[in-house]
Amino acid sequence: MGTESIPGIVIMGASSFPRSEQFTSSEAFETAYNKIKSYFLESEGLDLPDSHCLDLFNDDSDPNDLDDKLEEFLKPLVKDQNLTDLFIYYVGHGGIDSEAGFVLATKKIKDDNKALSGLLFKNLARRIAKTAKGLRVYFILDCCFSGEAAFDFQFTNSSEFIGRQFVSNFPASGTTLLCSSSKDLPSFIVKERNITMFSEGLERALTKGSKNINQKYLTLREVCDLADRHIKTANESSNVRPEIHSPDQQEGDISQLVRIFPNYSYLTKSFDTDARSVEIRMMMAENNLRNAVTQLMDFVQDFDEGQTYLDDVIILAANCNDLEDCKQDLNRKDYIDERKGYYKEILSLLSQLSSQ
Repeated sequence: MGTESIPGIVIMGASSFPRSEQFTSSEAFETAYNKIKSYFLESEGLDLPDSHCLDLFNDDSDPNDLDDKLEEFLKPLVKDQNLTDLFIYYVGHGGIDSEAGFVLATKKIKDDNKALSGLLFKNLARRIAKTAKGLRVYFILDCCFSGEAAFDFQFTNSSEFIGRQFVSNFPASGTTLLCSSSKDLPSFIVKERNITMFSEGLERALTKGSKNINQKYLTLREVCDLADRHIKTANESSNVRPEIHSPDQQEGDISQLVRIFPNYSYLTKSFDTDARSVEIRMMMAENNLRNAVTQLMDFVQDFDEGQTYLDDVIILAANCNDLEDCKQDLNRKDYIDERKGYYKEILSLLSQLSSQ
């Protein structure tokens, strides 16, 4: 990311839908909104100025007024600022109108007329293509069936998306979508933590990064892979893999070529070591053996410089998984005794790693 460039962000979505019976309200959407907004605006994240943020979350405007607000926000930034990158983050409900296409639920969406009362994604994409032409645009969609949004770029026979196809090592423009789920699958809420599954994994990927990636900044595709790892680690039973679509690659795929997100594991190794150790101990305190040992494997891969403990932790993880799988066949005492042994091994490895 260039030092003179300050990205912009538009935050959209809602936590309540009072005029709809189909789209249920949930505080989880607001929790997700708060975490992602904090990352983009606070100093521990991208530290964007308030003037570069348009916050439309829980805005009760109709789609036309939302469009006006987008235009009013973007025009001066594009004209007067050195703006090269724009993020569009939505969290809430996604739906499909059989005639109009993919719809993002607004606060005032109505079940009997989603296409008019909700925000048609293709209309949002048109506005961004017209007013933010020439920027690198990153849509981040946390809603059911969000992969469907990629198909709504098929409308783009307009001049905004017609051009000579070539690949640059650092494209000046392009469009990509990070979607919480495919076009056929719902996205989930983690009830015990009152947050959407995708945004929880995304926030962890953005704030933790990865020491395995030897770069100061991460691409969106790397963030997607890290978010998927965090989602799988934190949710044993049900998880949906996020996916990326890049409909505008006139200068190359910006999800793979542009490094824009700070890699905090690479930049703050010592702090992250302590924080990760605490997380594993907390999982053990909650008797979450399978996730604790999965986190331990990530810990070893990130912070064991010589990979001294890699074989040990792989064997330990396999044994822990075997123990959890055969839990029902063991009496309680045998299970607890064996589990204690594994916890001691985890603590021993943590101590050895922390002392490096």
